[in-house]
Amino acid sequence: VPLAFGLYARYPPSLAAETGVGAVMRTGQAQLIPTVPEEMLAANARNAEHLELMRSMEFVSVMVAPLRARGQTLGTLTFVSSQAGHEYTPENLAFAEEIAQRAAKAIDNARLYQQAEQALQLRNQFLSIAAHELKTPLTSLLGQVQLLQRRAAREGFLAPRDMRTLDIINGQVSRLNAMILTLLDTSRLENGQLRIERTHFDFAALVERAVEETRAAHDERVITLERPAAPIIMNGDALRLEQVVQNLLQNALKYSQAPEPIFATLTASEQQASLAVRDHGIGIPAEALPNLFQRFYRAENNATQSISGLGVGLYVVKEIVELHGGTVEVQSTEGAGSIFTVCLPCEAGA
Repeated sequence: VPLAFGLYARYPPSLAAETGVGAVMRTGQAQLIPTVPEEMLAANARNAEHLELMRSMEFVSVMVAPLRARGQTLGTLTFVSSQAGHEYTPENLAFAEEIAQRAAKAIDNARLYQQAEQALQLRNQFLSIAAHELKTPLTSLLGQVQLLQRRAAREGFLAPRDMRTLDIINGQVSRLNAMILTLLDTSRLENGQLRIERTHFDFAALVERAVEETRAAHDERVITLERPAAPIIMNGDALRLEQVVQNLLQNALKYSQAPEPIFATLTASEQQASLAVRDHGIGIPAEALPNLFQRFYRAENNATQSISGLGVGLYVVKEIVELHGGTVEVQSTEGAGSIFTVCLPCEAGA
């Protein structure tokens, strides 16, 4: 083997050759040389040193099979016998071609996977940079719009029509800002930089506050909440878990229409709290359920219903919940609605 590597390193195969590796690379056709005569070595030698190197290999029989995938020759697989009386046969060549075909497929798949991984990395880098660059101006714009709204409400210098226009601007900027923040969270999760800042808090109060805020922003919709009267004490990141609750409520609103209500049900056992958010919206196709929490995945019926989104919200929800040692599940029937259930550990006796 070292001699063979040395030979190919010093004298790379020529694509102009009539036999051997170069010929197979050029034509894509396997070659069988049952016996290697001295005349063939002399014809392929580039100089005296090359001829001596080939003679030292003591070639008896050679077969070369192309590594072909998707119409391209990626390389060759060469078999050399230096044992007298051991010549390769057409049956051996057929076996070599089968091995080469499988090897080529494996190589091609590995290359495709590497290219896909590189494309994903480039996309993630672009989204991260774009999100960082947009965050500051969007935050400033949102602050200015809200300031103008408060001044206009206090001083009354805008007509009702203009106030409605400001409400629309505020809503759309807030929506875009939320998308940017979600993209930043996705980038942090991919880089292992999303941290959970744990404190003790009342999860029931957090859910109730999130529901009230969502009701205030969507007064045309009915959102009901069932919760225990007692606090549910949890050791976790209240800000991140509020993000989870808000995401589930916003999804329920997005994928259903008035007058259909949204139901949020919070329960607690000895060491676990469960929040279920149910809607009667478009539902999720059965084939989409296994992929629903994957990054950038969106079910096909979103496109048919013209519902926009990035496909990262549920991915972030799942990651945050799992960082808290919890689980998130979905039950859905297309056309009948969905139930998302988050289960989280809570303090014993809460």
